[in-house]
Amino acid sequence: MNTHIIFASVWLALLPTIACAEDNRPMLKESPETLAGVIQSMAEENVEMAWLNVAHDVAHKRLRIFTMSATAKAGESKMHDYDLEIVLIPNATTFKSGVGSYRFQNNNALLSFAASQFVSGKKAFARQLVGILAEAEPDLAWSTPTHPQMTVRQILAGLQKDDDTVKDFLADWSQEWMQTVTKYEK
Repeated sequence: MNTHIIFASVWLALLPTIACAEDNRPMLKESPETLAGVIQSMAEENVEMAWLNVAHDVAHKRLRIFTMSATAKAGESKMHDYDLEIVLIPNATTFKSGVGSYRFQNNNALLSFAASQFVSGKKAFARQLVGILAEAEPDLAWSTPTHPQMTVRQILAGLQKDDDTVKDFLADWSQEWMQTVTKYEK
């Protein structure tokens, strides 16, 4: 996971919105460097809090997926040993956010958890979870500096075939999940 790219993208996208000239709020009189630092700090906190909450929920056998997709089925159900909740975010057509959003990072952490489940042999469960994520968060994707982007739908197809197309994804994200669990067990 290359968080620096995520943070840079978020603050660049938000900087013009935050730096309106007609606004009298003191923060908006700060330099672009200061504003960029504030935005990056907020994005980092979103990432940390989302991954922490997913790790906490998984430890308590809960999975919470956030969606803005009008076609996703919101509600609660049981999936294997987990209580699953799909939360529809209202006003989805008027509200867009990017990879730095809490919603996206929550679902990203769940994709990492699904990778670890697949690697540990719980393949049917992992496929089911990734399928729900693909419906709820169609823009979800994985990439590294040395690997091109794979969409969640491509990941799902690779998991269904159980072939080498997802080998790097599984290695990277299952390791990321193990680091997350270790980090938040303290």
